[in-house]
Amino acid sequence: MIDRQPAAHARVEIVPNDLMPDGLNVLWLERDGEGLWAVREGCSLMDAMSELNMALVYLSTVGLWLQRWGGPCEPPQLRIAA
Repeated sequence: MIDRQPAAHARVEIVPNDLMPDGLNVLWLERDGEGLWAVREGCSLMDAMSELNMALVYLSTVGLWLQRWGGPCEPPQLRIAA
């Protein structure tokens, strides 16, 4: 029998400048079962997307972000959100 853990949740929030570390427009924060992408208030969308993409590449490359699809070689089943 497979031991399944409850699904984790992730969200994005705009955060005031004074609460963000210098030099970062996007910051990943987590605790058990929840992740938060904090995005600096007022930063450009292109800067935020660029930093987020770099962070995702890093997290997945070093094995900190794992996806478990339906099987070892099966792509995810995409659905249109209703």
